[in-house]
Amino acid sequence: MADGDAEDNVRGVTTPLGRGTAVLVAAGAFLLGAAAPALAHNPMVSSVPAKGATVAVAPQIVTLKFEESLDPKTTHVQIAGPNGYDATGGAKPTFAKNVATVPFTAGPAGVYLVSYDQVAEDGDPLKGKFSFTLTAGASPSATATAAPSASAAAPSPAPVAKKESGSTIVWWLIGAVVVGGAGVVLLRRRSSQQD
Repeated sequence: MADGDAEDNVRGVTTPLGRGTAVLVAAGAFLLGAAAPALAHNPMVSSVPAKGATVAVAPQIVTLKFEESLDPKTTHVQIAGPNGYDATGGAKPTFAKNVATVPFTAGPAGVYLVSYDQVAEDGDPLKGKFSFTLTAGASPSATATAAPSASAAAPSPAPVAKKESGSTIVWWLIGAVVVGGAGVVLLRRRSSQQD
């Protein structure tokens, strides 16, 4: 094989790969830059009780910790127990930077749904929810007397629609760029091999 043939062969393989790689890098940078506002939202990072936890002793408060500071004017937290029981007793949450604390009034044993909503800096509504299970509820007489006053004070919260996380969208976009880029590279390889 002559030196000219080897040079053409190398150029035919690396040039499309180089171009394909450049296209992938440029597209990925563009998509990540475009997705940055979606990642700027304020997700919940932890809670007490934890998401999905089973607790035997009712907590006096439920704590939600977010990635960034909360605005008390635009952040709301509701806690609904079995049969729509208002476990906040009508109390409002208190805020300290990125933490929301909500008084908890135990009702019957069962699953408690904590739902929250807030408005992001860019004006997008953000909603989320998690649940925990209380294995030993309040005594039946305490629940019976607390439930009517709680339901009169505040209606049970409406179900919260699950919002897809911004990071999930980014991963889909990155996957699309990688698959598309791989297709471009393969097509260019085939066309260069046919020449």
